[in-house]
Amino acid sequence: TPNANLWRLNGLAIVNPNHTANAGTFYDFSTLNGGGVNAISAQMLDNSGFFSGGLPVEYGYATGGTFDLRLRPGAKQGARQQVQAGFIGFDGMAEGPIGKSGKTSYLVNGRYSFTGLLADMGVDFGGEEIRFADLNAHLHHQWDGGELSFFTILGQSSNVFRFTDEDGEGVTEQKELTDIDFTSDLQIYGLSLVNQLGVGKIRSGLSFSQTDTDREQRLVVGESFVNQNVFDAQLNGSLSYHRPISAGELTMGLEATLRASDLTTQFDRLNGDRQRLYSAPRIYNVSPFF
Repeated sequence: TPNANLWRLNGLAIVNPNHTANAGTFYDFSTLNGGGVNAISAQMLDNSGFFSGGLPVEYGYATGGTFDLRLRPGAKQGARQQVQAGFIGFDGMAEGPIGKSGKTSYLVNGRYSFTGLLADMGVDFGGEEIRFADLNAHLHHQWDGGELSFFTILGQSSNVFRFTDEDGEGVTEQKELTDIDFTSDLQIYGLSLVNQLGVGKIRSGLSFSQTDTDREQRLVVGESFVNQNVFDAQLNGSLSYHRPISAGELTMGLEATLRASDLTTQFDRLNGDRQRLYSAPRIYNVSPFF
């Protein structure tokens, strides 16, 4: 299940970084780790990896796979701009140095969905309008033996469903009996530091991320409704030491995570009364690894 996967950005654990977290799920309900399109643009990525098993020691508490994403630094010499269009969306990217030292750079990318543009023009997909937009930014500074990074990922998405009997077949599935409105907001902020210490390296960082989704479903005939809100926030910090040895690499460190996931569901009971279900677990996790 995608809910067992772990997402990391520059070595720091983050919440689900995907738009439309309800895409393809049972009854279009939101998930904690899946989605239609990743909010982190490929224009921002450096060498990244996916571990499906045999996880490195620092990812040992994941029960599924691990996405280890890395952001590339911006160009250190000369400013660059790029615009591109595709079936996923329209991107605008800018990168370049800050100052004359050649040690500090910026990288910014903004994107708006192709399906969102079609929806703005009045075109839908079987009664569905799907929109998403995101902004990625990475500020990078390096020196002899070390580097410092600050990054932020911001994203919004929505999915609106209104049944239209264009083919004249009438209602063929339960979803078509309802109107559905889904919205999602994503925020990710992080700071990471790498510094040389003798023949080894010390890595440290701190990240805060949160996602807030809201889904409202109403019967086309009548007033029955189901409303679901999922809020997931995570504060993550890590400190580790890495040193090459004859047999490979020695890695040791400590990671601390505070995660709060709130689920609120409201629905109409058969007798017409509205019922509210609410749960708010808090997870505190401190993981030493060696």
